[in-house]
Formats: sequence, C-alpha cells, structure tokens
Amino acid sequence: MPATKTIALTLAAVLVLGAGGTAVALAQPTASVKGLNYSLEPASTSYSGLTVTGYTDAYATSAKSLGWRSKKLTSVGVDGTNFTPDGGSYYDIPDEAYALLKQAHRDKDTAELLIGNYDNDLGDFSPEVAAALLDSPANMEATATALAAEVKNHGWDGIQVDLESLGSLVESDAGYTDRLTGYLALLRAKLDSVNPKKTLSIAIMATEGDYRDLGYDPEGIAESTDSIVLMAYDQHGPWENSPGAVGGMPWVKRVLGNLLASVPRNEVQLGIAGYGYSWPKKGAGKQYSVSAARALVKRDGAKTHWSSTQRERYATLKNGTRIWWSDARSVDERVKLARSLELRGVAVWSIGLADRLD
Repeated sequence: MPATKTIALTLAAVLVLGAGGTAVALAQPTASVKGLNYSLEPASTSYSGLTVTGYTDAYATSAKSLGWRSKKLTSVGVDGTNFTPDGGSYYDIPDEAYALLKQAHRDKDTAELLIGNYDNDLGDFSPEVAAALLDSPANMEATATALAAEVKNHGWDGIQVDLESLGSLVESDAGYTDRLTGYLALLRAKLDSVNPKKTLSIAIMATEGDYRDLGYDPEGIAESTDSIVLMAYDQHGPWENSPGAVGGMPWVKRVLGNLLASVPRNEVQLGIAGYGYSWPKKGAGKQYSVSAARALVKRDGAKTHWSSTQRERYATLKNGTRIWWSDARSVDERVKLARSLELRGVAVWSIGLADRLD
C-alpha cells in the first residue's frame, strides 16, 4: 500500500537476537546496520520459515493470475474495501475479492482482507476518512463489529488495517496515534470473540523519524496485532523531481532498524516493492509493472543497469526519461535481509505488478 550508507563487515562469529530475544550464534560474514547484525547469505534465496504475503487488488488481479503467481506465497492480502467518508462503515466487498479468497484457499494460503482509508475521488489515502473513523467511538465499534462478522461469515483468515497519510492529523492532535492503537485493540477483541485464531495485522508507512508522528505507536500496535508490515517502498516517486530508487536498500535498512528498536523482529514483515516509477523530462511520471518497465526499456533500446547500492534496476530512455524498478532480484535481496534478521516474513506489493515469486 505502501518509505548511513556505512556497512561494517566482519568475518568473526557474532551473536544476533533471534525471535523472543534469544541469542543465536552466526559463524558467517555479517554486516551491521544501525545496531542490527545480519548474516550475508549465499546467492541462492530461500523463503523457508518466512510468512510470504502477496498483495492483490480485487479489481486488478484475477484469481487465475493469483494461482499462477503464488508458488512462494503463504498468505494473500486482498485489497478489497475502504472505510466510507463518514467513518461509520465500509464499502461493499466485491465478488472479485471473494474469488481471490477462494483461490488463496485452493492454493492452501491464508487470506486477509485489507481495509484502509483510500479515497477514489481524492486518488490517495485520506486523512479525513481516518479522522471520521477514529474521532468516533461509535464508528470504531460499528466497523470493528462488522469486520469481525465479515471474517466469520465469509471465511477470511484475518483482517489487515491500512491507514495511511495520518501525519497531518497527528500534527494537529497527537491523540490520533493512541486512538489508532485503541481501534486495533477493539478489533482484536472482536476477532477473538469470533475465533481467537483469526489474525490481525497492520501495514504502516516507513520513516527514519518517530513513527508516532505518522500516527503509529509500534509498541502499542504490537500488543494487538499478529504482524506489522513495514511498507519499505515509495522512498522516491514521480511526486518528486529527482529520480531515485523505489525503496533503496540503505534506506530500507534504516527504516527497518528504526522499527525494530521498538518491536520484536518476529512480528515484523518487510514490505517489498514489485513495481517501478518513471520520471520523464516533460509531463507526469507514472507507475509501471515490472514487466512493463522491462518491455519499455527493451523497445527503446536503452541499457538496463543494476545498482549494487540500492539493489534495484534503472535505465535512461532516449528521450531522457528515467525509470527505476524493483524486480525479482530486488525482491530476493530483501528476502535475504528478512531471513538474516529473523523477521516474521516479507510482503510484496503487488502480485499484479511484480515478477513471479519463483
């Protein structure tokens, strides 16, 4: 839905904190980033032991496409609804979302329903929609009750909350951060009343600063959720004049280290981009699927470059347009990081845009 460059290497055996704070000895080369130690794994990438979530857009990803792309997935996040402007309910969930739910279960993957504050008229995440929800105990109660009933009635494995662009709310009232934490606790209680095994997760925007300034209290959130997805992407995009990586590796490590200072690593999923952006000389840039970015560069006859620092690909077209994108190799690099840090898993946005996870 969807966020210094110094790395010290050592060949000595080191201790890293595993799940639950247990010290684990690693006799491999390691790198330290902002106090985090992680092993440098071989070139081959293993997803073993990770929760691997693939995000899908109910209106853009077919069930057939999901079945083809889901070989490495263990979980599917179905972007299927949003809160209404009055904050007291949410939009009807389309048949396409239920088709994705059924396909995920056919593939023996779990499926969470995503609910957020995206406003189609605005074309972005709406602080006003989030405020309408969080300002009203009645709205929080009504929506939490309805979501728990939706999980029970349709067989979802859980709910993922995706409230973004809350910074402007927090600037005027810091209490919004605690209100969101309270809403998650309420939703957790409602899900427990249905089935304690149902999961609750949240996707949060990435920052090198204070997460509370974005509306998130990581420690408080962790008490109610099963996982926190750090959306470590959109570091750069066409809204900026200067081209840059969608989610460059140095930045990913910094925002991840910032979050892990507050919450256990076994509750964190690293969000990974599976798309790209363009920066034309004139006019507005846009988002590209990985295959579309690759095809565009090939048609232009431009040369594709791999950034060994950012761990993403980029190219400059003949007309001066710059493109950055995160492909399968980029995903693999971040999966290795997640495994090395013993995170809960990874989450790729999105299955309809990314390379197949092989």
